[in-house]
Amino acid sequence: MFAVFGPVNNVLDQGSAIGLWEVRTPAPITFKLGDGRAFPSEFSLEFFREPPEDALEAGQFGVAFVAMLPGLSTVPDGEIAPAMLNQIGGSTDTAVIFKTPGAVGPGWLASFPDGFSCALCLREDQPDGFAPVDCTFVTIERAFSNRCTW
Repeated sequence: MFAVFGPVNNVLDQGSAIGLWEVRTPAPITFKLGDGRAFPSEFSLEFFREPPEDALEAGQFGVAFVAMLPGLSTVPDGEIAPAMLNQIGGSTDTAVIFKTPGAVGPGWLASFPDGFSCALCLREDQPDGFAPVDCTFVTIERAFSNRCTW
């Protein structure tokens, strides 16, 4: 199991926290994996298993953003349409990274260990990249329209 505990900024509601894994190739999909709770000041998110190959870029690495849903909303694990979610918050500058042993990917991936870890968006890179960060820096915010675009 891998868990993330972090702050919630400017979201005054309680809700559920979920992991949304962005996959870009071969076809763009979003895969939900990870569940937790969110309160007006903090959240927790737990991953009870490694992401399946479908949730990883080329089956090798994955980037999951944290989404906050109202109340006790639940979403089953698997491929989802993010537009169907009633998100009230999300991580814009931070994410969870999963890397398989020997994974090949963008240059920034080399700075991450195998398995789960947390990341901070590097907006000065084009496209955006990530750097390792302590998981307590992963933050849910109300304004989540300018998410890191790696």
